[in-house]
Amino acid sequence: MTQAVLETPLTERAPRELAILAARCAAGEAEIATTYFNSPARTLESDALWLEKQAGRELESTFTMLKEVMVAVGRNMGKDEQYWVNSIQDGIDRQWLEEFIFKIKQELNHGNHCVDILERITGEPANIAEIVRKYNRWEPDPTAPNNKEWCALAKLFREQETRTEPWAKLITSEGLLEGGSCGMFYAASLLKGDDLDDRIGSAFKIVLKDERGHGPANLFSVNKYIKTEEDLSGAKEMLRARAIGRLRMRNEQFGNPLSSRRLEELMDGDVDLGVVRAIWGDAPYRYVTMH
Repeated sequence: MTQAVLETPLTERAPRELAILAARCAAGEAEIATTYFNSPARTLESDALWLEKQAGRELESTFTMLKEVMVAVGRNMGKDEQYWVNSIQDGIDRQWLEEFIFKIKQELNHGNHCVDILERITGEPANIAEIVRKYNRWEPDPTAPNNKEWCALAKLFREQETRTEPWAKLITSEGLLEGGSCGMFYAASLLKGDDLDDRIGSAFKIVLKDERGHGPANLFSVNKYIKTEEDLSGAKEMLRARAIGRLRMRNEQFGNPLSSRRLEELMDGDVDLGVVRAIWGDAPYRYVTMH
């Protein structure tokens, strides 16, 4: 680390250095999806597969978050012998509950959009339980086709979720890379032309708008968690591992349009981060360019 870098306050360096890593992931996901969408290898069958996988993640998030609400409010609400309001725990945070339920609604809406388009492609009703079983975040099915990187990322998620450092919250499930930091959603939101692409583009414009308020918005909280050089170093290491895992997973989701080498190059910085302004919006993107 150069003397000039060391002389820059940590409060300025931490958001920027983490933003750059997250931005590489966002730009990388956009490149993966865009390459797929422009590829002659794209078919209705391959569209059905990536949409099914995405539906699995969105709907599993919905169910997981619903469970968290139920735990917070009280497990015994349905017992006949006890009036349910008597089992509500003390100290319920009303503001948290409102924000969390709003986010659940967003996740369910995202999943429903994916399933609606999937069913239009296949002409058959989707088996939601089976989709979630195969393509959830934590225990995806290793026997499902093209699910190797999905399972590897799930293993990394389980390991990282056990981290107890305060700054780990910036990286884990609702951290900077939630939704891949929006790159794939942005690429899908640009689709238009025929009926299918119009539907995908319209749906993912909604997803992108919502997800901008999730992953990238965490940049505004970096200095709440990063207090030392060790904090920043640990967070960057953890973020990079999660980012390259996400790029491998996303590449697999779209039939591996990019090489493994290209994925590494993306995280090493061989990418134009200018596209991230369009992905994130102006406010989060300023952290990428600040000096």
